[in-house]
Amino acid sequence: MGTEFADKSAEMFKALADGETGTFRSSLRQVFQLSPQVPPAERAALSNEIAPLLSPQDGDLELVADLAVLAGALVEGGVPAGTAGVQVMRMLHSWAGSIDTRREAGGQHSVARRLGLAAKTMLTDAEVRAAVRADEHMLFDLEVAAGRLRWNVGEFHQVARLLMMADAVSALVLDRRSGRGFRVAFDGVWSNFQLHTLLVDALVGAEGRGLEGERPCSGCVAIESGRPQPTHDATEELHEVWSLWDYKGRRIDLTDSPADFPLHAGERVIVLGMKESALESWTPGYHCHDRIRAHLTVRAELPPEETTGLWSRIAMPEGAGDSA
Repeated sequence: MGTEFADKSAEMFKALADGETGTFRSSLRQVFQLSPQVPPAERAALSNEIAPLLSPQDGDLELVADLAVLAGALVEGGVPAGTAGVQVMRMLHSWAGSIDTRREAGGQHSVARRLGLAAKTMLTDAEVRAAVRADEHMLFDLEVAAGRLRWNVGEFHQVARLLMMADAVSALVLDRRSGRGFRVAFDGVWSNFQLHTLLVDALVGAEGRGLEGERPCSGCVAIESGRPQPTHDATEELHEVWSLWDYKGRRIDLTDSPADFPLHAGERVIVLGMKESALESWTPGYHCHDRIRAHLTVRAELPPEETTGLWSRIAMPEGAGDSA
């Protein structure tokens, strides 16, 4: 015997196929309300059933956009984004390519808003971000579209930032004080506050790669990474160890994202300058995305000859740090 959740899901799919808008939306609303009460396996099965229907070419776009929002709600409830997540991003890509994104007005119940709601949830999934990143054409188009849509459709502020997160997952890091260089990989990093914390944890002291500086407490790092934290003093703050610069000698703000470090010969370059007298401090977790777990690893230390060659092409303003 089928459950009420299964029955309403079947009713929803039938109404979609028959073009019965009222019945479809009524059934969808009931599926949404019932979903927290059913086992994860049933919710995951529904997500898999929704995935192939998430296409602007199939059926009524207004109704398919409603399905995308439901798929996002399932993910927020703990279902892996999976194929449905990737399909939402492909659907957004196709839809954005068919409209004038500069003139799209949005609105409370617009397709733009519903696709934005779904996309900003799906992009919290690392596998969805990886799939978008693997398609350079789609990533570029979505970054352009989100940058335009965010002025009229609020959901795209976060979509744009999450696409930047998808775009920036590795860098060369050059330490001005020691002259050393490292190749790092990371994911899930929302801001340069968070990037700074993860770099300090990975590079400073005997626990890292031996760079000078004050290490953050383990609880702070856990919070910044989105991991379950050990006992943590709520008054503990994080402090700036370095100023962050790009290879052109431009100071990069901590409120920006790793994607704001431009590429040099195909790789992002982060220069760790000397900390300045006016130090930034912040509350752990304040500049992170609360649904995303972040990590950073040091892949390798650069050989001295490679590091020397890089330093010869780096522009640093006077006073930004010791000479390498």
